[in-house]
Amino acid sequence: MAGDRLRGRSTGQPPELLSADGVHSVTFDGRHPTLVGVYPEHSDSITQRDQFLDMVRQREEERGCMHFLTSSCRAPISRLPAELLAEVFLYVKGNNAHWSGWHRILSICRHWFVVGAAMPRLWNHICVRRSVDHLRVSLARSKTIPVEIDLKPTGMSRTGNLAFAEVISIIMPHVHRLRVLRLGTISVADVPNALAFLRSRSFPVLRALTAYPESQSHTLELEPQRFPSLRELCFERLNVFSSIAVMSQLTTLRFNAFNGLDDAFTMDSLLTAISSMANLEDLVLSHVYFRNTVIYPSACSKVGFSRLRSVEMTMDAAVTKRILSYMIIPPSSRVYLALSLVHATSPQTFQDILPSDKSSLPILSELTVIRISATWAMVAFRGSISPDDLNASPTLAYRFQVIVDVPDYEFEEADPELDDALEVLEYTPQVHTLYIQTSVSMSTGAAWLHALSGLPKLQRLTVVLTFDAYQRTEGTTVNTILSTLSSPPVDPLAHDGVICPILKRLRLVGSWKWTVYMTERVVEYLEARRQLLGRQIALQELSIALHGRLPSEDFQELKKGFEEAASPFVGRVVFESKASPLEE
Repeated sequence: MAGDRLRGRSTGQPPELLSADGVHSVTFDGRHPTLVGVYPEHSDSITQRDQFLDMVRQREEERGCMHFLTSSCRAPISRLPAELLAEVFLYVKGNNAHWSGWHRILSICRHWFVVGAAMPRLWNHICVRRSVDHLRVSLARSKTIPVEIDLKPTGMSRTGNLAFAEVISIIMPHVHRLRVLRLGTISVADVPNALAFLRSRSFPVLRALTAYPESQSHTLELEPQRFPSLRELCFERLNVFSSIAVMSQLTTLRFNAFNGLDDAFTMDSLLTAISSMANLEDLVLSHVYFRNTVIYPSACSKVGFSRLRSVEMTMDAAVTKRILSYMIIPPSSRVYLALSLVHATSPQTFQDILPSDKSSLPILSELTVIRISATWAMVAFRGSISPDDLNASPTLAYRFQVIVDVPDYEFEEADPELDDALEVLEYTPQVHTLYIQTSVSMSTGAAWLHALSGLPKLQRLTVVLTFDAYQRTEGTTVNTILSTLSSPPVDPLAHDGVICPILKRLRLVGSWKWTVYMTERVVEYLEARRQLLGRQIALQELSIALHGRLPSEDFQELKKGFEEAASPFVGRVVFESKASPLEE
């Protein structure tokens, strides 16, 4: 009977159907499988056939997958040791920490996926954008190690792609191992949920917290019992300055008030909080503004910050000056000061920003390289310690920067002055390299004598004069500078009776027209300086660069005449033509 069943013959009894698929046996005609042993009177043959075909397709897919896996496992790339792969994965992730798709490398082969999925350190930095799936998977695979969670602005609820409440519910069971939490920009609707989350939970290992709520006037208490490890705090529009105990733990504070908080936020509360941060290393304050426009002197005394590495302030001049007057910033720190004119009611200058007592900024007395830029809309003062650093990275190497930016529409009478920046030179006696870029009209009438008299160690001076609509008598600035250098100082007993006694190189770049008369005046100044110095030459190098294209014959004649006239007083004379003074 069994043999008859196997051959598909009837025995008068229904076949014993397989429990898995209801099929007893199958034969093939070379094209399609055929069910054998199923009787129409006991089942629907069409349904059975469809079920069987689905089963065959599934088995074929499984066979194809197994073939792919077995063949890929034989490839050399799939036989790398797990320890080596782990280092490769960590390297890739380290270079793409803020890219949520770094884990795609694990799809190279099954072996890589198994190794990567079992490494908790690969999943401890979680960047959430548009979906919470990656957040769930990463929290599971990171197991019990501390994690960093970064919610990018593109993934917040205001984009309609990610529910903030859902993210918080997923994070909630893991707050005990949160090391870094960057909540990013929080919409107005989600601010209550975010504040409730931060107020109701303890974060024992949290070191860095970032929160940017889009609504104003919120107060957040950060108790040290709930935030014992907090070291870095970056936030906007939140008043946390009453949490003095936690503030004393901080090494980094970044605060953007967006031009005002509630009336409880005062200068005294800000200064009291800052005074408690003895371990502060980085301080960034932006758009801090107080509702009471009059800033009364604080009773707080000056506080030193020995560990401070960088200070950045972008806000009203009165607030900046008050804070700087209260702090003693070590000379090793980087200082960046810029004006925010949102609430300014009058023109503001350098003297409105810098404290009257310059002992708060000892970095000034150590600057050796200074670059001053002055236009009708902006005056900038930048200084560094080493010229080598500036050559390598001009922007990052500046140790001290003050930016006064006055748009034309703010104050019609607020034209910035070159003298605003030149006055600061009084507190920089160590400067040996000075670069000044300004317009001809702004440089005319500037206090060159007062500015250069306080630079006894100056060796290199470059002045670049750009063209403007108010350009005055051509060559006036050149005459003024050279006249200053060939005149005795304000104090005849200072600096051996000579302004900039060790000046070696002078370079003047401008948009004036050179004449024979100017050559004669330059020679007079060089002769006077040589007599003051009591040396054979007045300068080691004098360089004149003219802006504009002169006919070749005329230029060569001017060049020859100038070089012959200046050579007896200067070691090296350069007279050249430039297409633009901004080529410097």
